Formats: sequence, C-alpha cells, structure tokens
Amino acid sequence: GLAVTPDGQRIVSGDIDGTVKVWLLDGTRKRTFPQLHSTVVKALVAMPDNQHALSSSGDHTGANRTVNIKLFNVDDGTILRTFTHHSDKVRSLALLPDGFRFVSGSYDDTACIVEHGLACMPTTDRSELKAMIEGAEAELRLSQEKVRQGQERLRVLKQRVAPAK
Repeated sequence: GLAVTPDGQRIVSGDIDGTVKVWLLDGTRKRTFPQLHSTVVKALVAMPDNQHALSSSGDHTGANRTVNIKLFNVDDGTILRTFTHHSDKVRSLALLPDGFRFVSGSYDDTACIVEHGLACMPTTDRSELKAMIEGAEAELRLSQEKVRQGQERLRVLKQRVAPAK
C-alpha cells in the first residue's frame, strides 16, 4: 500500500511483513513502525489532518477472527483505533470527501462505509462492490502519480542546488 498526505509532505508505505514506513518527500525515511500488522499491508489512506492514516491487511484478531484496519499517528505510530468489521483480507481503502468516513473493500465480498469508526453498513451487491473497489484503485493510481511528480520535482530542485563542477 501507498498513500501521500494531503499536504504532500509525507509518503506512507506498507511492506509485506506488516511494517509501515513514513517518508519525507525528499526521500529520507522519517519513521518505521515494525509490524503494525502481522501480514502484508494491503492498503493505506492518509487522513486530511496530515497527522493520521488508515492501514489494512489480512491479519486477524479476537475470537471472531476479524480482520484489522488501523487508524494510527504518522509521527509516532500510536494506534488510535482498530476497526474489525471484515472477516477476510481488506484489499482497499478510500476516504470519502467529507474526511470523516472511509470505505473498505474486502475479499469477504463486503464493502463497509465507516463513520467516525462507529457504524458499518455492509453491502454484498457485486456491482456496488466493484464500483467501490474501482474507485479505491483509481485513488491509489492518482496517489502513485502524485508521488512520481513529487519525486521529479525533488530531482529538479536538487539539480538546481547542486554545486557546479
């Protein structure tokens, strides 16, 4: 998973071992949060406040074996909330325009709209699920393009400040 904070200053990335990393736009690693999850981080979303993000994976907790989505602080990795409304891997996350709700899509054939972490309205309508997943994937592609553009801007700026040879 990959996300860019709305202010464009940080990149949040997820690894196969469950680690989440927060990078400054200049490419230096700012923080590493080992095993925020126990399995591959599938999706990430940066929150509008630039201080928090959501991450999802296929790790399970509790007697019901629910899958975790975590809301965490990007500065110190503190987990503020764990959402457990899916029974299989969460493959996509997308923030709704109001910034207070997100949609999660899972291999359990449900998508959930979560308001302030208190409500889940599952749907099993395949066309609705497909549209939600396509929207989340389009958002991911846009985020990846923003990262690429940011890296190119950084490369150009570094060339400008490099000492002449």
